[in-house]
Amino acid sequence: MTDRQAPIHFWLPDGVDADLLCWNPDAEPERYQTGIGHAIIELFRRLGDRGLDVTIGSEPPPGAHLVFHLTSVYSWRKCTASPRELAQLYEVLAGGHDVTIIRGDVPLSFRVDLPRAIEVMPNMASIARSDQVWVPLLPQRGLVPRPAERYGALRAVGIMANAENVPAQLLEPAFERALGRCGVAWRPRLRRRTGPNAWDTAPWHDFSDLDAVVCLSCDPRNDSQLRKPATKLINAWVAGAVPLVPPQPSYVELMSPGENVAVAASPEAVLGVVAELASDPEMFRRLEAGAIERGSEFSHDRVLAKWVDLLRREESPSHRRLDSYGLTARAASLRSGIWLDRKSRAARARAKGVLSAYRRA
Repeated sequence: MTDRQAPIHFWLPDGVDADLLCWNPDAEPERYQTGIGHAIIELFRRLGDRGLDVTIGSEPPPGAHLVFHLTSVYSWRKCTASPRELAQLYEVLAGGHDVTIIRGDVPLSFRVDLPRAIEVMPNMASIARSDQVWVPLLPQRGLVPRPAERYGALRAVGIMANAENVPAQLLEPAFERALGRCGVAWRPRLRRRTGPNAWDTAPWHDFSDLDAVVCLSCDPRNDSQLRKPATKLINAWVAGAVPLVPPQPSYVELMSPGENVAVAASPEAVLGVVAELASDPEMFRRLEAGAIERGSEFSHDRVLAKWVDLLRREESPSHRRLDSYGLTARAASLRSGIWLDRKSRAARARAKGVLSAYRRA
């Protein structure tokens, strides 16, 4: 496939290293287990493999279509913008680039409104403006699906998640014992924090010994579930496993209860559903067949084709052009508050004021 259109540039404020450029997502699926790794780095690698003209790093080529993840300019620790990265972004965009913003699960209250930008939302229910769209994220890379010899019976249940986002009851020995009394094994795949900004890895790609997947989560920030994408649900479908899901907005808009998912809104409900499915193979096989069929709609090729269509879209004439002078001025204001006087309360207030004014613009 050849591509003679403008390059697509995946923006990372801190640039890239040689390992990233050589990364094979399917051979090393446990690397870059973050939102940016999933939606920026992996998408860059996949599109490059398809022959598209793609670049990645902090400096885009002239005229490139720029793609960035909202996490790149958001501080999870402070729950607000990261002024340094936001200033970098404004300076880059002053060059006149078309933009695609990938929101991920950043709180919906945080916005960076940019002219000529399309924002990819975590689900359809979160779309509130004409410049917002939903495209599913790529399914789990390097996925090892549930083998055909496991079809027809529920013998093991798993969960793929960060440990801190898993309801505590699912991690208690009593939960595993209760599943065992149903003749079902409990096989969690948990990733744990090893430092302030460091995590270990977990085999989220391996569904080979699972028959159903729990998609429950808790949010330590007590934020809206409306910001969550349907990643766990889609991965379970693609793997051929039956999802056990709560009525989370991103799940509800995609699922058909009793056909391709079993609804379980709490750990207690999970136990009840597992007991029912373990004792009723016909019901389990019906859900299994529906999950496998639904998974085919979210295959790697189909989802990647949707991203190509989005990133190669024709811009509407009604889109506003970038105000290069305004973006450069905002970047300069932010930088003055960051570097010229880091400890000045007035400087920090100016930087916050610039950001607030830009949000309202």
